Amino acid sequence: QELAQAFSLLGLHGGSMVLHGCSPKRLFRSLTTGRRFALEAQARSKSHVTEVDQRVFPYERKLAACAKEHAWSTALCLLEEMAASQLQRSDVCGSAALAALSRSSRWARALCVFGRICEEVAPKLPGPSTLNAAVGALARGTCWEAALNLAAAEAWASRGAERPGASCRPQTAVGCSAAVGACARAAKWEAALALLEAMAVRGPKPTVAALGAAISAQERAGQWQRAVQLLTWARQQALQPNTVAFNAAVSACGGIGQWAWAVALFAQMRSEGLELSSISYNAVMHACGSAGHWELARELLSLMRAQHLRHTPITHTTLVGAYARAGMWEAAVGQLNEARADCLAMDQVAFNTTLAACSQGRQWTAALRLLAGMISKGPSPSEHSFNTVLAACVFSEHWELAFTLLEEMRAAAIAPGGVAYRTAIRVASAVPSMAPSLSCFREAVDAGVFADSTAKGKIPDFHGLPVEATRAALGCLVLDW
Repeated sequence: QELAQAFSLLGLHGGSMVLHGCSPKRLFRSLTTGRRFALEAQARSKSHVTEVDQRVFPYERKLAACAKEHAWSTALCLLEEMAASQLQRSDVCGSAALAALSRSSRWARALCVFGRICEEVAPKLPGPSTLNAAVGALARGTCWEAALNLAAAEAWASRGAERPGASCRPQTAVGCSAAVGACARAAKWEAALALLEAMAVRGPKPTVAALGAAISAQERAGQWQRAVQLLTWARQQALQPNTVAFNAAVSACGGIGQWAWAVALFAQMRSEGLELSSISYNAVMHACGSAGHWELARELLSLMRAQHLRHTPITHTTLVGAYARAGMWEAAVGQLNEARADCLAMDQVAFNTTLAACSQGRQWTAALRLLAGMISKGPSPSEHSFNTVLAACVFSEHWELAFTLLEEMRAAAIAPGGVAYRTAIRVASAVPSMAPSLSCFREAVDAGVFADSTAKGKIPDFHGLPVEATRAALGCLVLDW
């Protein structure tokens, strides 16, 4: 409701735009030649207040600090205090308050504040900094169409034209970069690429931030070749890619299985003297680990330690996954224990990956120890965690363990599903007696997991049941007869 109100105040009608039939290269031209703002008459006025009360300056400093510290509640209080004192907000105040809100993931509320600012300065329009901050808020809300719309509206308002012409374009690179970022968050790689190319042709000059956002858009869409080509294109535009741009390109290559390209880009970063971060190492380690090259991933971890870079849970999770894919369950468990020894909070993904490695290696005792550690120290096991341990218990020939795990699932407020019951019946069917299998099958029927195929007066239907469950169902049917 707040978002709809904000769009209504901005005259953007929900940020919807007609893009069908428009090629990516002509997208930016269509944005600058169409209707952008409902308040067209206001565009003839200046874009911001030129005369500012000196009492506003202390508020500017305080709001700038709020934006830096993400203190959105304090920023709102300062805005209310200014309104109570009848102080008109300056461009700096508006942009800082919007930045504090959007950086704290309160982008919808930021747009509401922006709408009130538009009403207060009418018939004038907010300054370029406030408009750029509003574009950034839209970017964080993945409202990419509205972000492009507002970025073009900033140019229209500042030129004071009755109708935006072909020469109308955003006046600041910040607004364009934020619009490209909005496209990246929405995985609209064509729009991001079109806007970046339009910046190079019509201005303002592309920035490193816009380049990194455009490469991130290619990464999210799996366009790794275009991500690499953008690095070459940037140099043709006399723009030096930074670490963020290279990291996005490395992630784009690694996410699609192009580990060799990821390693080559990482080596290029080192040769050019760019600052390598933990994100850089994690990206190339993920590319190598996903391709089964655990040796390279381990060497990269050693290099990371030599550079005294901080390890993150993602670093160890990546290496754990590489060991698991190679069937090295002992190395996976050792890496997980090393991460916990470093007081890193490993998540369910790392534990479930290690459990899968133990299950594939038929190491049911190691899987049970890991699950016990999750229950006692965290993170809380999921249904997938229990199912993986149950699968490992198939090789234990101890049907009591399967039944105990079902009880542990209920104690953890997790209802056993079809996978859990099928695996438990499979474990119980390994013993000569059919009693455990029959008991588990009846329990699954009572829980509504399996259909009652043994009801009297009905034709037995065992479709969808595994062999072990079918055997137990037949046993129940014979006993009932």
